[in-house]
Amino acid sequence: MGVSLNGLQTIRATDVVAPPGWALKQLELMKVSETAAMVVAEKFAEKGGVLYYKDDLDDLYEPFFNWSLLYALGGGEKLFDYALRDYNAVTRSRDDRIEHTRPNFKPQVHNEYYNLNQPNSWEQGNRL
Repeated sequence: MGVSLNGLQTIRATDVVAPPGWALKQLELMKVSETAAMVVAEKFAEKGGVLYYKDDLDDLYEPFFNWSLLYALGGGEKLFDYALRDYNAVTRSRDDRIEHTRPNFKPQVHNEYYNLNQPNSWEQGNRL
């Protein structure tokens, strides 16, 4: 260790070694997760980003809520783009201030908060 001009200690790495096995497995897991996320975003979502086969609002956010974290850990830019697209699409598609013409889109968002007062909501009967 050395001391820099401003009094802070500096550390210099001089040995190059192979990464540990767990780190390589973690990188592999991240690559597989990114590939799976791309399949979901491209195959199981409408062009606007709302995922098929979901009903309640929380179910719509769950498939992609961690894509932006995966991007932050080193995933591709497209992963973040899909995460933002899908978040905005779900939020817009369920906003109770917008008149919806599609019967399967129940408004469940009020001022960006989950509105549990919607009829026929699964969560309606499960409140604390």
